[in-house]
Amino acid sequence: MTGLNQVKEAILSALEGAGLTALGRFGTQAERSYTGPVAVIGVAQAAGKPMGLGGYLGTVYDPDAGTEREIYGRMLEVTVSVDVYAPGGADACESVMETAAETLMAGLPAGLRLRSLQWGQTEWDEDSGLYLRRGTAEYTAQFTATASAETGEILDFELKGVMKEC
Repeated sequence: MTGLNQVKEAILSALEGAGLTALGRFGTQAERSYTGPVAVIGVAQAAGKPMGLGGYLGTVYDPDAGTEREIYGRMLEVTVSVDVYAPGGADACESVMETAAETLMAGLPAGLRLRSLQWGQTEWDEDSGLYLRRGTAEYTAQFTATASAETGEILDFELKGVMKEC
């Protein structure tokens, strides 16, 4: 999974964990099919850069293998668009935006560091027939990877702070 997809999935999961219906923006009007509020997430901008010298961060001891493994890192500056759609009045849209804002500020993995969060005004959206409040969140996303003990090959970069199922 690419870095941008990992960021989007982390945000979608956090919003859903906060009780919101959240969708990725795919260039469709999927929010129209919902009778309740929905948050639509998209990546507005992204720029990557290595962490450390050439991405090298150092070593970590692997107790399972009994060896040290090299750690590499990357950073991604990401601007995420967050559009909140809601039927039933501007108050419903405002309430969903407040839950989304709290989640975007404090409910994400450690690898997503918030730099800025901005919201526009709640407006009636003629195209969707719903109330709409647009926002943007700017993050610095940190990814780490280890080198394979057998081959030295760098394994996939993963968003820092995301729990993996074993």
